[in-house]
Amino acid sequence: MAALPGTPAGAAAFGAALRSWRLRKRCSQLELALAAGVSQRHLSYLETGRARPGPATVLRLAEALDLPLGAVDELLLAAGYAPRSPSRRAGAASAAFVSEAVELVLRGAEPNPAAAVDPAWNVLAANGPFAALARRLLPRQPGLGPLNLLRAFFDPAGLRPHIVNWTEIAAANWQRARADAAAAFETGPGDVLAEIERCGWLPPAVAAAGPPVVPVLPVVLRVEGRELSFVTVVSTFGTPQDALLERVRFETFYPANRATAAALAGLGAE
Repeated sequence: MAALPGTPAGAAAFGAALRSWRLRKRCSQLELALAAGVSQRHLSYLETGRARPGPATVLRLAEALDLPLGAVDELLLAAGYAPRSPSRRAGAASAAFVSEAVELVLRGAEPNPAAAVDPAWNVLAANGPFAALARRLLPRQPGLGPLNLLRAFFDPAGLRPHIVNWTEIAAANWQRARADAAAAFETGPGDVLAEIERCGWLPPAVAAAGPPVVPVLPVVLRVEGRELSFVTVVSTFGTPQDALLERVRFETFYPANRATAAALAGLGAE
């Protein structure tokens, strides 16, 4: 969108980004104006680039839309202000801190398999038990770096044949992935969903299924002839103030019975 005469180019860039997020959140101008404490007319001016917001207004609008830290930074940058997240300012120092924090959480989860994943379900790091389990289930996987858990879950040549109750948990994973894509400020999560649909890996019944009727769905894996039952727990860093930390979540697999716990003890001994 071109800037209007006499209006800074940054105002137009901010307006386009704000409108895009408002539409993604399925929020009307009136709803957003009321939630952010601005007039609908002023909000309209902001979206068309006829007005430039102050930093406080940017933050109020972002809070009203419940945007992730990365998206807040993008709006601030588009409006011509410095980002708030330390990772956008400190660079390598912040990345090193995030790496240490992730490693600490993964080590603390042992002997249970655990992996750190991004909003697109790409594995960023994993502990030893998770790596040992992945080697058994995906022997042709060259390493954990390019492993995408969502793609592997739906791929008929990936994890799917090893998941005994795949049909039961597929709809829940698909709905969760769609929610992740809607909340993410980058396009990666949506790209993975589109790839799965394009490859024909998503059964129509799974796409149309409603939410599960039970609060917890166990994951039953067939590993080297044994059925191992897990309860998965998804966790994040509490109140992260860094865009890098906010993008990391942990998938931890806890044994649902004694046989699975004993099998995990064997994996941890490797």
